[in-house]
Amino acid sequence: MAKETVSIITKLGARRATRVAEQIEAFLLSQGKGVVREAVGPEVGLVVVLGGDGTLLHVAEAAYRYDAPILGVNLGGLGYLTEIKVEEVEGVLLDFFSHRATIEERMLLEVTHHDHKGQIVSNHIALNEIAILRGPYGKVINIPTWADNSFLTTYRGDGLIIATPTGSTAYNLSAGGPILHPILETMILTPVCPFALSARPILLPAEMVLRVGMEASKEQMEDYSISPPPLYVEIDGRMICGALPGHTLEIKRAERRLKLLSSPSSGYFQILREKLGWAGHLST
Repeated sequence: MAKETVSIITKLGARRATRVAEQIEAFLLSQGKGVVREAVGPEVGLVVVLGGDGTLLHVAEAAYRYDAPILGVNLGGLGYLTEIKVEEVEGVLLDFFSHRATIEERMLLEVTHHDHKGQIVSNHIALNEIAILRGPYGKVINIPTWADNSFLTTYRGDGLIIATPTGSTAYNLSAGGPILHPILETMILTPVCPFALSARPILLPAEMVLRVGMEASKEQMEDYSISPPPLYVEIDGRMICGALPGHTLEIKRAERRLKLLSSPSSGYFQILREKLGWAGHLST
């Protein structure tokens, strides 16, 4: 039996999002659906996000855990993920509950953080990217990287981004990485301000398992109580934790995909053109 409860998530402090949320809640109640606000739990069958891509990224992991599709609503800005217009929401909701809505499935990454003793510190899901970045010391960091237990290279610089195709237009693009169509399944490794000019982005098969290490000086290796830490791990733009010398990340494709409802009026290439300022049809 399909879950009939809808979660409505709004961007914090956005007045228009609050007003639209009230309208959507009233519509859902008129259709006999249950509604919860600002929470995603096991009873939720659909998540409606009112805000920008950042708001959607914030709830993506919870939606994935409960296998709930996301309907991202565009409130004026142009997002890659929140693409459905306010005036389209009711129609898309009706299509969803009658099983007629178009749903895209996006690859995610699962990252497991191990400490210097090999113990698991945390486990997370990323829709856009995982970034290992230098801390406040301003020193070049070394990031040795393995793919399926085969040594790839040691990245030296300000950090390393491991992105999904969905995240290829986010931090990865700003760091000089390639744009990939979001339904592809591959991992993008893009160095951040690399020390060597020869360091370039590389695409790896989604089936591979990455292991990313953090090298350090002898002094750092002898002191695991360093504060602040020399490296940080960010997932989808949120700082998850500091990483100390000897810590490692295991990164692999997540078991399932995230489900996103598509806009009936605008496609991926239209959004890409408008976001990046690409030319449309040329007159002759």
